Amino acid sequence: MKTCRQCNKEQPTTEFYKQARNKDGLFHECKECCRVKRNKRYSDNKEYAKELSRKHYRKNKQYYI
Repeated sequence: MKTCRQCNKEQPTTEFYKQARNKDGLFHECKECCRVKRNKRYSDNKEYAKELSRKHYRKNKQYYI
């Protein structure tokens, strides 16, 4: 069991992403909190995220073809 720093809920270790550089090998926030942050960051910066995707596609076009 591990406590999420964001929501302060104690959850099983399967509810945390892996992160090798931490002592216990797990990320400090649970998967649900990470999803919420990621979705909020995307919705706040939707045009910027789309432009990054376009640049990545143009740079790696042969990979996608």
